[in-house]
Parts: sequence; structure tokens; C-alpha cells
Amino acid sequence: MPKTNSAFISEVFSSIQGEGLYVGVRQVFVRFAGCNLACSYCDTPASRSLKPELCAIQDRIGEQVFRRVRNPLDVDAVASTVARLEDEAPGHHSVSLTGGEPLMQATFLSKLCPELQKLGMRTYLESNGTLVDALAELLPHLHIVAMDFKLESATGVAPDTELHREFLSAAVAAEKGVFVKVVVSASTPEEEIEEAAAVMALAGRRIPLVIQPLTAVCEDAEPPSAEQLMQLQIAASRLLEDVRVIPQCHKLAGLI
Repeated sequence: MPKTNSAFISEVFSSIQGEGLYVGVRQVFVRFAGCNLACSYCDTPASRSLKPELCAIQDRIGEQVFRRVRNPLDVDAVASTVARLEDEAPGHHSVSLTGGEPLMQATFLSKLCPELQKLGMRTYLESNGTLVDALAELLPHLHIVAMDFKLESATGVAPDTELHREFLSAAVAAEKGVFVKVVVSASTPEEEIEEAAAVMALAGRRIPLVIQPLTAVCEDAEPPSAEQLMQLQIAASRLLEDVRVIPQCHKLAGLI
């Protein structure tokens, strides 16, 4: 992966945040290529490609009209695209740095984020919570950290709970806006949610947890029932002060 002033990016566009604590706000999304995980429920599998030849950039807000530019992109190209989208529709809440796993290109992000702040834009990191050292490099430039807590019942892989704890503790210590999202399926037991909540509580009982029901994107996984969601929320609430159930609202609304 590039290490300095350029990065491989899948797409840049303006839309509505459809997941987590900030659902409903307008954001510019910068989707970074590459991921260090391979979750079975991933709804952006194309972003796993480490070095896509082209990046899709939205031409007009509100329309799915994109032009393709060659990767990698430099800091100025990304910042100017964000500025253009903000000029076209002023009032974006923040820039979502998403993926894939954006922290795989943390050095580039440490150069991009100050340029975004010069534009008056807040930075919103979406991460799988496993690259603790990369987060430490970027924390001075972030406003909001949204971490996914990966459960074995949904991903097929046991989570590294110690990495998640370290990741959250670092974000909390830096006084960033922090919340956790956990995707659950029909096979998610209460014990898994309790374990995730216990790890979160070590970093801070006030960290909000968003329980997100699985969107049916793979044949071997089913979304949880309404009754199950209620029980999972009860289980997590024994350890955390703020537990919410929020589905992927952008898919319900037919948004990108």
C-alpha cells in the first residue's frame, strides 16, 4: 500500500449515514480500498481489493452518476473532491473515512485529515477496531470514532477482544466521540453480546453500543428475530448505559 501522499480509494460520494449513532446525517464518504478482515456479512466486498485500478467519484449529488479516475489518488485530489461536494450541498455533518479498513492507509489519512479540517469538515472514522497502532497515529486528527465489534456468529471468526479493548481505550483517552456497532444474526447468542459489552465496559460503561441486525447478504446467515433483538439489548444493557437497536437505514430508504 502507498505510504505517503497517495492512497487507493474505492469511491467518494455524498449520501446519508445509514448506520450507527449518527444515522440520518449527511456525510461525504471516502471509501478506502483494502481490509485486513474478510467478514462473511460484508456489504462492500469490492472494497477488499487492495489496489483497484479505478476510483469512482460522484459527479452530481443526489444522482448515481460517477466518473472513474485512476488510483492511487493524492491528498489534494481527495480534499478537492470533498470540497466540491460540500460546495454543491453545504452543511455536511462530517467526512466518513470508511472502507474496507481505512486504517490500513493511516499515514495518508494523517495527511488528509488536516486538509479536511482546513475546509471546516469534521472527520468520522469507521474501523474494525483491530489496528491499534495505526489509530494512535491518527487520533489527533479525528473527531468521531465508530468501531465495529466483530462477533464470531456473524463473521465466522472469533474477535480479538484485547485489540478491541485497547482500541476503544485509546479513543476514549483521547476524548473522541466514540461508539461501537455490532452486527448480529439469528445465530448470535446472548453470551456473545455479554462478552462484547464486558470488553466495552472496561474502556467505559458510557460508550454507546448499537446492535445492528444482519442484512441478508449471504446464504448461510439469517437476520435475528425481533424477540431476539430485544433479548440481546437487555443482555448488553446489564453492563452498558446506552444500548440501541438500529438497522441499516440507508438500505431501507434505497440510498447508496
